[in-house]
Amino acid sequence: MIRLNLPKGPYEIPLPYGVTVTVRPLKTEVYEAARARMARIVADLKTRQEEAARDGLKLELGFDPTDRDALNGYSQALFTKALAQAGILSWKGKPVDGVPVTPEDVAELMDVPAIAEAFIVAYTRPIAALAEEGNASAPAPNGTTAGAPTTADGAGTGATPVPAANAA
Repeated sequence: MIRLNLPKGPYEIPLPYGVTVTVRPLKTEVYEAARARMARIVADLKTRQEEAARDGLKLELGFDPTDRDALNGYSQALFTKALAQAGILSWKGKPVDGVPVTPEDVAELMDVPAIAEAFIVAYTRPIAALAEEGNASAPAPNGTTAGAPTTADGAGTGATPVPAANAA
């Protein structure tokens, strides 16, 4: 049986620089909305880039869109922002006190690398923990599974190894 210990209601995530955000539970619809938003922005960027190239212009993006690593980094940053925009309900802490939680302000908060990294790790941690758990059936270090009893207690380790072949 799957043991889903996922948050059922809003919870807080402490972030660097004294910021704490309250987030809605990370469910499929929140995650997929963020992925769809990121994909749409990247697709729009590619379309604008193609249109600019046809007109003999070049977009000033702050990164080289033909560099796969740069584009992947940009996509990850967009995903983090979109996930934060979909998930953050409120926040507190000196840097954000009095600042309304708007999509633009959430995106600006995620422009701080340490905050963005801490957010994405903490917000996706419950899902990552579930995957690591392997739905309660991951192999244990002693060779058993979580749901089954040990079956090799009496097995010995005294087998003779195969002799090495002589080099002739």
